[in-house]
Amino acid sequence: MRDLAFIYPTLSLSTPPAIEPVTVEEGLAFFQYEGTDAESAATALSALKTARIKVERDAAIALITQGRQIRLDSFPSCELELRIAPIQAVASVQYRDGNNVLQTLAADQYQADTHSRPGRIAPAPGVCWPATPCGVMNAVTITLTVGYGPAASDVPEDAKFAIKLLAREWFWGRCASGEVGERIGSAYASLITGLSWRPQV
Repeated sequence: MRDLAFIYPTLSLSTPPAIEPVTVEEGLAFFQYEGTDAESAATALSALKTARIKVERDAAIALITQGRQIRLDSFPSCELELRIAPIQAVASVQYRDGNNVLQTLAADQYQADTHSRPGRIAPAPGVCWPATPCGVMNAVTITLTVGYGPAASDVPEDAKFAIKLLAREWFWGRCASGEVGERIGSAYASLITGLSWRPQV
């Protein structure tokens, strides 16, 4: 049986970011749109938010501080890769015990590497992961605090530029498919390569 470290689900959003890294005003200026109508501002906000989500997904990163969760049927045999960056902290580790009662694992029972990319979590030295009930799905929930910081100024400029590139295409094109031109696509791909922690093939 494969270790869960290789097959755990995508990290779900538990606490959304409080702000967007690129404001509507910054976006409209980059789009070279000089109007001030509410409809265009709403369209710009939607494009910027959607572009930010795509950048985070494509690069496996989080920009503004937010919460993410990993849900597992049981603990892995050893350490677990936390496949998102940057990680600020492991907020909590919760699990169902043998009686199917939700428990919170004490912070001294595990160790977290928030510096590596990807980060890692493992039992503390001399400690084993607790047992979970057989057959109970999503018995383990690991909650992470991730992102570069709470302010837009914390976010790398190349990430904000990637957001602007995509959002400009979507703002002007109003393209439902989300397709962008070849030159924009190439520039975007290059930015994502620099942002992503994943090894490039």
